[in-house]
Amino acid sequence: MQIAAGQRVAARGLVWDVCGVEPAGRQTRLRLRCAAGDLRGLDWTLLTPHEPVTPLATALDPTRLQPLARWWLHHMASVLDQVPGAGTLLAAAPGRVALEPYQLVPMLRALELPRPRLLLADGVGLGKTIEAGLIATELIARRRAHRILVVAPAGPLLRQWEQELRLRFDLRFRVIADAAALEAERRARELGGNPFDAVPLCLTALDFAKQERVLQELERTAWDLVIIDEAHHCVGAREPRDVTQRRRLAEVLARTGDGLLLLTATPHDGDDAHFGSLLALLDRSLVDAAGLPDGMAYRRHVVRRLKQHLHDRHTGAPLFRPRRVLPVAVAMPHPAVRRFHAALSALVLPRLAVRGGEALAFVALLKRSVSTIAACVATLRVVAARISGAEPAERQERARALHAYRRKLARYGVLPPADEAELAALEAEDIAARLSDDQAAALHALIALGEAAAPHDPKLAALVSEIRTIRAERPRANVLVYTEYTDSQDAALSALRAAGIEGEVLAISGADDEAARSAAAERCAVADDVVLVSTDSLAEGLNLHRRCRDLIHLDLPYNPNRLEQRNGRIDRYGQAADPVIRYLHLADTFEEGLLLRLIGKYEKARAALGVMPDTLGLPEAEEAAAFAEAQALLAMPHLAEPQAPLAGGGSTASPAGDQSGDPPASLFPDARAALPTLDRSAEGIRAAAFRDLLREIDRAYDGFERMALRHGWLAGQGVQADATRLALAGRAVRRSRVVSGGVDLAAFVRAAALAEAGGRERQPAGEATSRGAQQGACDAAPGWTERGACDAAATIGSRAGAAHDPIPVPADWAHDLTSLPGWDPIQGTLDPAAIGRAHPLVRRCIDRMRQAEPVVAVVRATAGSEAVVTYATTLHAGAALAWQRVLAVRLRPGEPETVLHDPATWLVAATDQATDAADAASAWERHFADWAAPRLPRAEAAAVEAADRLAAQLRAERTVDAETEARALATWLRHRATALCGPVQPRVGDLFATPRRTPDWRTAPDPLRRLGLLAADPGVSPALRQAANEAIALQRARDEDRQRRLAWEPLRLWPIGLLLRVPA
Repeated sequence: MQIAAGQRVAARGLVWDVCGVEPAGRQTRLRLRCAAGDLRGLDWTLLTPHEPVTPLATALDPTRLQPLARWWLHHMASVLDQVPGAGTLLAAAPGRVALEPYQLVPMLRALELPRPRLLLADGVGLGKTIEAGLIATELIARRRAHRILVVAPAGPLLRQWEQELRLRFDLRFRVIADAAALEAERRARELGGNPFDAVPLCLTALDFAKQERVLQELERTAWDLVIIDEAHHCVGAREPRDVTQRRRLAEVLARTGDGLLLLTATPHDGDDAHFGSLLALLDRSLVDAAGLPDGMAYRRHVVRRLKQHLHDRHTGAPLFRPRRVLPVAVAMPHPAVRRFHAALSALVLPRLAVRGGEALAFVALLKRSVSTIAACVATLRVVAARISGAEPAERQERARALHAYRRKLARYGVLPPADEAELAALEAEDIAARLSDDQAAALHALIALGEAAAPHDPKLAALVSEIRTIRAERPRANVLVYTEYTDSQDAALSALRAAGIEGEVLAISGADDEAARSAAAERCAVADDVVLVSTDSLAEGLNLHRRCRDLIHLDLPYNPNRLEQRNGRIDRYGQAADPVIRYLHLADTFEEGLLLRLIGKYEKARAALGVMPDTLGLPEAEEAAAFAEAQALLAMPHLAEPQAPLAGGGSTASPAGDQSGDPPASLFPDARAALPTLDRSAEGIRAAAFRDLLREIDRAYDGFERMALRHGWLAGQGVQADATRLALAGRAVRRSRVVSGGVDLAAFVRAAALAEAGGRERQPAGEATSRGAQQGACDAAPGWTERGACDAAATIGSRAGAAHDPIPVPADWAHDLTSLPGWDPIQGTLDPAAIGRAHPLVRRCIDRMRQAEPVVAVVRATAGSEAVVTYATTLHAGAALAWQRVLAVRLRPGEPETVLHDPATWLVAATDQATDAADAASAWERHFADWAAPRLPRAEAAAVEAADRLAAQLRAERTVDAETEARALATWLRHRATALCGPVQPRVGDLFATPRRTPDWRTAPDPLRRLGLLAADPGVSPALRQAANEAIALQRARDEDRQRRLAWEPLRLWPIGLLLRVPA
């Protein structure tokens, strides 16, 4: 027995209208509203078959008339509640989102899969948040998702998710991102309850959710959809001991969530195992026994588009503005600066004589010195305060901690603020431990030199000069500045304020609390004349492209993915101007040669691939690269006597192309012309160690490019990036308009609100319309609700000029509207422009306006008599609703029955004039009874035939998908059996020798049988038996799920209304 929304049922001795049907495991959750008696209007929820529920017959009575507005509202609600096939979208216009066709492709892909489990790997700035919001909205509209969890890094990105989902999609997510919020939620529930169970839409922070206590709570609840942003933080490890808490969280949520969306712009860092670990979260059958991608099956679960794939649908022009790259060489003209660097080199050089981890802390000190002098001096002060000897055991413990932090930094590109501070402190302690007490005086002298040089820091002077150059062209331009170090951030803030840079100079770093970070980010996003200085801990999640086009790198990370995250803050979808990226680098130093090669390779890889390797960030190459880097620094000529300042005064030199003989203009006007030569500008350097380091960069990028060619989807091909997918998205939008009948959500909500409130709201001036014959029909319909329906009907199709007026909302509908856009709690009104498909008021209107019994209305028509009979039809597969549609059949004297698939062809009749009460009462007998009554059975038969054709198409599509899935699973099972059991060994007998005992799992041809025999063999290792059991369990679970999705229930069809059109 299947029950659908809109039916009338009997339960607990009462009559109920079914408002909603939701699967709940082996049960079905029914949202009911009492239809009679003292409890009329009471909303209740039941589980069936746990509780008996009996459907009640709803016969079509043509003589039981209701107002035209009631008919219109009932049918609008029924049309909006349809569940079409996967090729049609319900949320194609979900709210305040200006959609591009490419953003609909992931939603279509999610609907095509049995379970919506996707890796959304679009490039930085393409709108993955919007795409995930669209999928969530569509699944909610289809009643496939009721509990959704979003996991994102803490800080502005978390707040951005909450705002985007609330302001664009009308989805109010409860934020539980710290212990206080979790405890408050726990106190609001019954003792011992799981706080996550009572929050249907939840937003939490990645590093909060990974905590053991929180993880246990999450593991004990289930979600219809889980969204993990920046999913590259959750990649797996080759060794079990290296599995991170973030990875454990992802594995738990992958098990407890039916749908799973992994969002990352860097799905592949050059290591197939890391990419495979993300695929394993989506579906374990996508990877082989070694955890690597198994063939090409994963492409069904991946969406990958780059900026070069996207063009304007009307003009064909690229959707993204071209990026301008401006390398800026910075000279060191001041003697104090050169003296400081010379003294620093004298201190560091003897410590670099031995290769190995002992040099790494000193290399970190050198990196700070080319960021800002202040950053280097801050570290030197810490070293001076802690200088002393150390026991070998203490050194070993510190070395282990440093190695762990550096591996973590290389893997994730950025550390949490606490870990970053701890790493800096450990490096300072490591340096102090390697200096003797008699070197304390030299260290203090070096600090004094640094303090004398700091006011003349060339990087800071160049920063001020570049901002002034930008402001000279655009006086109120916003500028974003990035640095690796908080000490450099503080120095930059002081320099900008001392220089009198106009407007606001703000800072944002991981050390700030969430409120401060969000306030600074929002200020830069909404105001002009702002300079925002940020550290890398906030390189993810800041969307500043609306009011910012200029970014300055005070220093550069050696991880190109980290660099792309920085650039993606302004170079993203919606940027109206050409983004300009400036790289500051010290001229005639290792930084210039090294970083120009790095930037050149990076920009060419970005243009071709859209994703970059972790160059110089790989742990296994860390020590060798760092040693070569330091040796290269000391081999450079920057320690010579001071040179004369370059033309133009200040410290901003000509472009770096000058040192390689290229004319300055070749680097600045056109970034495309710069890229072929940028990475070759340092080839004249003779230092052997430096050339080794450049070869290391080339090797990393060349290997990565070969990998990208092997995985074509990473480069120009993409996945789901072809024109066919865009065409399918366009067709899905057109289908949605046909299925929905072009429903105007705002008009429906306005009419429903008036009907619910009984028309008691004061109408704006000029709204009153002539009711004419409709007044009689209203008088015939007793009760304030019908009166309100008549007031609503009087505005249908006749009040286009008031379409933008605020909608009065009944008081009992106003709960949970606080903080949603467009809601005025003082006036109790809603801005119609704020209404989207997922708005809670739309759901309430659908539930309240849909009637359990067929609604019959009468209108006048210009032509002859005509009857339109409407039907609802549903198709279930197992316990899940697979399809729900509204069809209409038109009856005319002397003409065959005509099935109307497009609701727009019969909903428009609501604009006709209603008859007066006397005509309405006798309309059926006078105009229809003699010829229409005998044809009602034929009308129903025509509707059943049309519904069967539509349902057959859905069954065929799902059967094809199931067969494709079965073939892919069989291939994976065969590969897994071969990997675990080895190739099949045929039995070879010898008539004269004793047969050699061979395990049956080595000779059995059937993969499933081989795995079963292997799992039962006590002679093999427990790990091997466990792997075989896991493969068998996965195969059986998939078979059961596939059979359940193909267990079709009989098609059900019932009448929901009748419109009688009588001659005028």
